[in-house]
Amino acid sequence: MSSRLSRGTYNGGLLSTEAGTLARVIADATITAAGYLGTVLLNVTLLPPLVICIVSIAATIYTYNTLY
Repeated sequence: MSSRLSRGTYNGGLLSTEAGTLARVIADATITAAGYLGTVLLNVTLLPPLVICIVSIAATIYTYNTLY
C-alpha cells in the first residue's frame, strides 16, 4: 500500500477492512435468505464451497511433495 493511502482518518487499511466487513454481511444475508426459502436451497448454496474444499484438499495431496 502506498504511503499516500496510509494517512488520514479514512486510510487504505480502514477502507479495506470496511469493504471486507461489508462483503461478509452481504454473504451472511444471502445465506440467511436462502435458509428462509428452504433447506434444499440452503444445501445448494453451500455446495460450491464444499466442492472447492474437496478440490483444494485433493490438489494439496497430489502436490504435497513439491510444496517444500
